[in-house]
Amino acid sequence: MDNSAFRFNPKTWDAEEETNIVNDWNKSIISIEKLLDTIKSMPSIQTSIFYEMQIKKNNIKKEIEELSQNIDTIQKIQDKLDEYEEVMMMVIDPLDLAHGKV
Repeated sequence: MDNSAFRFNPKTWDAEEETNIVNDWNKSIISIEKLLDTIKSMPSIQTSIFYEMQIKKNNIKKEIEELSQNIDTIQKIQDKLDEYEEVMMMVIDPLDLAHGKV
């Protein structure tokens, strides 16, 4: 549509000019409706890809969290083993160790 029609007072339009403007307006409305229909009919591939990426991201975050927890557990076990080794070394007579009695 020719937007210059809005620059003038509609009261100054003659019948032919008004008919042309109304026809242009109707053509514009039809074009907009076609455009909207085209947009609505487009597949939602793009949004589904982002949804899949979000799911994958969340799965990766879960795996990282689980791995971090496993690492913490392993570190705690290692610390306990070190403590037990120290206690064992205090309990067992160092001389027995030297003579191979233990």
